Amino acid sequence: MNSVYEKPHCIGIIKIYLIGMKGVGKSAFINSLYPHVTRVSGANTKLTIGVDLLRYDYPIKPSDKNKFISFQIWVSNLDRRFEELEYNYLTGSKVILIMFDISDLSSLNEIDNWMEVIRKGFPKYSVPIMLLGNKADLTDHLEPAKALAHSLVKKHSLMGYYEISALKSINVELTFRTMAETLLKKLF
Repeated sequence: MNSVYEKPHCIGIIKIYLIGMKGVGKSAFINSLYPHVTRVSGANTKLTIGVDLLRYDYPIKPSDKNKFISFQIWVSNLDRRFEELEYNYLTGSKVILIMFDISDLSSLNEIDNWMEVIRKGFPKYSVPIMLLGNKADLTDHLEPAKALAHSLVKKHSLMGYYEISALKSINVELTFRTMAETLLKKLF
């Protein structure tokens, strides 16, 4: 009996840059992808110091594990004092994820500042930017955050807004599926 084994095939490497205030759940978001994510650099710490680099091989179709996009996820925890470094790390990104904490609206108020950093770094470059509201499992805080988030999506012409829970893996997979579908149309 002959069986044909198709070797896994990466159709592209996509750099994703994940930013947000300290404590909004960026590392928890990445940890919710385990065991499918591979740490490329950095120690396995509770708090990311500087920039952490990970790889997530995302199957294009859930039923076909042989064709995948390799997402390089750069997780930033740089302080605003290091804006110049931030520009260097942003270079080459195909998607930028800005994360805030739904239960802490001050983290949402920082979105304008993050957009300023992005626009300074890429004045002529258009990159899809997605807004992620983490801790969606804290339902008491959803409505105020949702209204503000949607106004920011419109104000900055962002790709969209997703409420996620890294703790309970709510909409994490949907976030990556949306990115994969968007990028497949745009880049391949």
